[in-house]
Amino acid sequence: MLKRDQFIAPGFTLVEVLVVLALVAIVAGAFAPAVYRQVHRQRIDTTRAEIEAIFDGLVGNPDRGDYGFVGDLGSLPQSLEMLNGNDSDGNQVEDMPPIREIPIANGPSLAVGWGGPYVRNGQHPFLDAWGSSYRYVFGQSVDQTTRIQIASNGPDRAANTEDDIVLPGTPSPIQCDVILNVEFRGPQKKLPLQGKYLGLLHYPDGQAPGELATLAQEVDLSLPASSVTFLFSGIPLGQRVVQVFYQPPDSQAPPEHLASRSIPLDKGGMKNFSILIDTEDIDSDPGLPEEPGGTVKTETLTGISDGGAAKTLPSAGALLERIQQLRTSLSNRR
Repeated sequence: MLKRDQFIAPGFTLVEVLVVLALVAIVAGAFAPAVYRQVHRQRIDTTRAEIEAIFDGLVGNPDRGDYGFVGDLGSLPQSLEMLNGNDSDGNQVEDMPPIREIPIANGPSLAVGWGGPYVRNGQHPFLDAWGSSYRYVFGQSVDQTTRIQIASNGPDRAANTEDDIVLPGTPSPIQCDVILNVEFRGPQKKLPLQGKYLGLLHYPDGQAPGELATLAQEVDLSLPASSVTFLFSGIPLGQRVVQVFYQPPDSQAPPEHLASRSIPLDKGGMKNFSILIDTEDIDSDPGLPEEPGGTVKTETLTGISDGGAAKTLPSAGALLERIQQLRTSLSNRR
């Protein structure tokens, strides 16, 4: 006869199961902090990458010839969602004018309009790794320059706390000031003719999306000089077009076109550009207009910022005085 114990299947005792569970708990407890730190770091890195992508969508990446929303439209979007053609509620904005080339008389054309989507971060490009919306911070600094930052509330999901992720570290300007130096040269070092010199700077109109805005400066030369200088303040970053015209004294004829150039505005502060014009190409007889030649050279001056209303047209005397102040400031910094 078989004994009763011979029918009991082999297995683990309760004590053995408890010992195994205890060992698993100990191992999990040892590795859990490391796993948490890894996930935490990955979320931070992902959020930083997304903020950088959003920032590039706003102002572009000049190294690859891209100037983002500001470059195409001349202003900041009302909300981050507008970078992808939507309003803050996620509804598509219907009146965004598509990007197009606007011709400029006697000069290169300028691309103006909405060229997005500007951000491609997946299904929810404007939510951080913890599910919170990115904060879009912009305003004017003491020098009247508009500056921006993009911020995440971080792991605690609370704004303005120590774990917030904010890029760039200091607010970044989206505007710059432009000094355009028109220098004259000739085989006999002829000085420029007396008369009125008109400088134009064309850029997308931030108040009228899809349209072109033009800022004008006029300098009236009553005495010979070796150069003419124009100052344009508060110009949004991006590819822009400058032009120079000349009108002889007491002339009623249209100004003569001297030069047109496309200029890159890729960072805030002060940008300095020079246009060289051969004085033999300037026609002092308004009845015989002709197209000039000439070459262009550029030089970037950084670290100087000067505010001012973009639509203000100072008198020639005030402009020259301001230019002298800027030149003194530049000389002191060197």
